[in-house]
Amino acid sequence: MTERPSLIKKKQQVEKLTKELTGAKTIALIRLKNLPDNIFQKARKKLRGKATFVVNKSTVIKRALENANKNSELLKALNEPVAVVYSSNISSYDLYKYFKQNREKLAAKPGQIAPYDIIVPAGETDMPPGPALSELKAGKINAQVKAGKIVISKDSTVAQKGEKIIDPVAKALRKVGIFPFEAGIELLLSNEEGLVYRPDILDITSEQLTLDFKQELQNAFALSVNTNIPTAQNAEYLLQKSFMDAVNFAVNEKLYSESVIDDLISQVYSQALGLGIEVKFNKKDEPKEKTE
Repeated sequence: MTERPSLIKKKQQVEKLTKELTGAKTIALIRLKNLPDNIFQKARKKLRGKATFVVNKSTVIKRALENANKNSELLKALNEPVAVVYSSNISSYDLYKYFKQNREKLAAKPGQIAPYDIIVPAGETDMPPGPALSELKAGKINAQVKAGKIVISKDSTVAQKGEKIIDPVAKALRKVGIFPFEAGIELLLSNEEGLVYRPDILDITSEQLTLDFKQELQNAFALSVNTNIPTAQNAEYLLQKSFMDAVNFAVNEKLYSESVIDDLISQVYSQALGLGIEVKFNKKDEPKEKTE
């Protein structure tokens, strides 16, 4: 029985993608829904030579991931249209960082829902008096003419969060250069050498990561000291602490030893002075001034 050409083509695609994914260091799935094609193509062009973008049917991607023996967690993201991005030299973090830094502002369209209170701030514009004044006013902007230019006399809320944006407001926002929407590539999951990363895990700066590491090192040091677990990092501190504990114990319990004899003599000498007793020492036995 001869296989259908479409089935042969699908098998070839699975085989090719399996081979490419098998040798990849990082494999990420990105959301295609509502992703403008120009943003997708920009990313593909910008990362050419560093990462490869593959768009195919979810069945092909699923089979290739399974054949490549990649973490099954990625398969959970295949319940919607996705593209595969794989690379041999870009980490999951760098990939996420690129996508985050290359999101683009978009103009509002009539009928869209305001993602937040959209406020046009007061201030001057470069627009001369004319039809623009009427367009701004129609878009709920408090505009007027001053010194030959259109100015926005006070902050103007043109749409509240959750409100549908009407056509005059959309036009007015474009006029004053306010783009309340944003679009970009959304990373759903990423597999890097067997470990799967969600976007919320990758959403951290290197500066914050350094601070977190320092804090955790301090916490680990404090824990090891408090539980008296010696390590290469706390050995010197623990020895000093143990020595001081031993000295204090010996002094409090009046246990004579070479290490505490000067402290004991000083203690007795101070007590004698407190009682008004004159104590005479040979020169060599005078209490030594304690130095830390």
